[in-house]
Amino acid sequence: MKRKDVLILFCLLLLILTLYNSNTTTSFQHVNDASLVTIPVNSIEDFEISSNTEFTLYAISGDGSELEPWIIRDKDVYDPTADIGIYIHGTTDYFQLVNCTVRANRYDVCIEDVAPDTATVKNCTFNLSATGLGIINSLGAYVRDCLAYDCVSAGFEADNASDILYMYNEAYNCDRGFEIKSSYSADMFWCEAYDSGYDNCFHVEDSWDVAVQNCIANGAVANGIYFENCTDGYAGLNSCFDNVEHGISIWDSPNTFVELNTFVNCDLGVYDDDVEDLLSLDVQWDNTVNGEILFYGENLVDFTFSATPRPEIILVNCTNIMINGHNDFAQHTTVNILVHFSKSVIIQNCNFIDTGVALAFFNSEDFKIIGCSFTGDEMIGGMSTFSSSKGLIQYNNFHDILYAGIAVNDYSNNITIIENHFGNMYLYAISLDYETEDNYIYHNNFINCSSFYSSYGVDQGIDNFWYNETLQEGNYWDSWVSGPYDIYGSAGSQDLYPLGGIYVIPEFTISTTMISIVSLLTLLSLVVIGSRRK
Repeated sequence: MKRKDVLILFCLLLLILTLYNSNTTTSFQHVNDASLVTIPVNSIEDFEISSNTEFTLYAISGDGSELEPWIIRDKDVYDPTADIGIYIHGTTDYFQLVNCTVRANRYDVCIEDVAPDTATVKNCTFNLSATGLGIINSLGAYVRDCLAYDCVSAGFEADNASDILYMYNEAYNCDRGFEIKSSYSADMFWCEAYDSGYDNCFHVEDSWDVAVQNCIANGAVANGIYFENCTDGYAGLNSCFDNVEHGISIWDSPNTFVELNTFVNCDLGVYDDDVEDLLSLDVQWDNTVNGEILFYGENLVDFTFSATPRPEIILVNCTNIMINGHNDFAQHTTVNILVHFSKSVIIQNCNFIDTGVALAFFNSEDFKIIGCSFTGDEMIGGMSTFSSSKGLIQYNNFHDILYAGIAVNDYSNNITIIENHFGNMYLYAISLDYETEDNYIYHNNFINCSSFYSSYGVDQGIDNFWYNETLQEGNYWDSWVSGPYDIYGSAGSQDLYPLGGIYVIPEFTISTTMISIVSLLTLLSLVVIGSRRK
């Protein structure tokens, strides 16, 4: 399973968080969808314009020149069986589509192969089709003050288009609010997209020089703003609220500039298998998550984090990093600490509560996670690794987590998971995915860690060990009865030496003992004081 597939699985499970999000404050009040589905009294059937002369059949004024464009106004097209409601293609005259309401099947309105800078769409409404407005193989279209809702694919789509300008448009309850594909210089300013049913509010793919600026992305089941396989993108001054995955997600998109964005109950995600592409990103220090400035660090060496609150930390190509004692990471987001291509990162004595996946390591090595707490009914996974190695996970407490305490993925190897507590997991405590190998798991306690699988662990990898052969000791499983403990998965792994009782973890024992000593001293002091008063 690839890293992106695993993250998608994590994020699908984040759907459960929408129950929380529905109780948070948002800036939108929606009209019930049913009240919007009305059949215009004077509606007409679909129509097509494929030559300049045909504009005269539908325009109320104009001559097709730049100064006097054809004006097609106040058309109510209601034809749910029609493939396209209004189809304009192959024309060279200037035209404007103004104040029209359209409902069709595949496209409400499709503008295709028209001459550069000739198309304008203003104050139109599109609904209940696959795509509201599609602009295909065209250059220089202008779309302003339009509304698209309940579209099962996209509210607004640009495909193989260039120099498209969207301003003050709104999309809601569309799978994708705005979708830009294989396009150049398509800009979205002051647009709003929310409640994207199954995908992203703003989706930009295989494109370059695309800007999303001063926009609102709210309530996406996936990401608020999403760039994939793009170049020279811009995301700035946007407000992203309550998106289940990231507020802004950058995948394999070098030279993207990110600044002055506000994230509430979501965050920033950057992903790429090429370190140079990641280093080409320009993420400014003025993006905030839940009111605090997120930290984005590149090429840091021998860096220790101060006590300054950091809701999210992203590290790229860093070495010898210490994150110690941080307890103020953002809640109800996707990732608290995201690490790429880094070495010797130590995270210790930190608390992670009610986030999607607290820690994620990509292509990193020699990391240590020590003495941390991962908890919360809304936490999907404690931590995950992708193509990472030589890690130590020790003295941590994973409990009340929905998906998995630790997920080891994508060729991750030589990770030692030792002396941790796992309790109250829904699916499993530890997952070793395909192509993982030589990982060691022993001296851990597993209590009530799955109501789904036959064991508390899953192993699909190669030569992973759930015990220490030298010590002939494995882990404590409260579901163990006798003999070796079978680990679910294609690897056929077993804990050959399950422990008969809870393993006493020194780190936790010391803390408990110190608390007991302090309590005893306090009690003795009270007794002494009381005796003196007598």
